[in-house]
Amino acid sequence: MGEYIYAGIQFGGKLKREHAPELLELVNDKYLTVDMCGGETVIDELGEQLASDSVNFGDLDELEDFAKERGLDYDYSCGSGPDWDRINRRYYAATGETFETTGENGPCLSRGEIEELGSYEKVLEHFDKAAAPLPPFELVD
Repeated sequence: MGEYIYAGIQFGGKLKREHAPELLELVNDKYLTVDMCGGETVIDELGEQLASDSVNFGDLDELEDFAKERGLDYDYSCGSGPDWDRINRRYYAATGETFETTGENGPCLSRGEIEELGSYEKVLEHFDKAAAPLPPFELVD
C-alpha cells in the first residue's frame, strides 16, 4: 500500500560520465521523465527537470543520496499527501547545505533559524544563497 503523488528532481553540477548509467537507472526505476508521459529518460535529459505523478510517498531518497555522494546540486519537490504539506528542497554540494524552500525557491526559515543567523544581513545572505540558480548539469570524463 502506498500514497502515489507527484515528485520531481533536477540536478546541477558535474558528473563523471562513468556514473551516468547508474543515475539513469535510478531515474528510470522511479519512472521520472521530462514530460511525465511515460517512456524512459535518456542520458541527454539528465540535466532537465525530471518528474512523475506516481512516486510512492514522493520518495526520491535514492536519487538525493546519489547526488550527495557524487557532488551534485539538486532541487527536489513533491506534492502534498494526507499527512504532510508540499516539500521543496534545494541542496548545494559545495557547502553541504540544504534549504527547504517555497514553490518560488525562496527559503523557509523558522523563528529559531532566524535567531541563530543573528542579524538581518545574515538572513538576507541566507536568502541569496537559497535563491542562487543550479549550475548547469554536465557529464565530464
